[in-house]
Amino acid sequence: MMHEPAELDFDAALERLEQIAVALEMDDLELDQSLALFEEGVALLRLAESRLGGAEQRVRQMIEEGGRARFESLPELG
Repeated sequence: MMHEPAELDFDAALERLEQIAVALEMDDLELDQSLALFEEGVALLRLAESRLGGAEQRVRQMIEEGGRARFESLPELG
């Protein structure tokens, strides 16, 4: 069940990474199969890291925007 990494959401990428790890731990894979799974795993790891980075950036932006909105809504002192 090979998917293009860009087609997968974060949870699906993690699930596929788990499947790959289990498959790589088996002793019955040919070298070519192991290498293909390893390459797929690296691509999925990069995708997951990218998605996490994007989510982190969105959270930071929301915090910054929320902080400004709260500050702007405070009554002026003085």
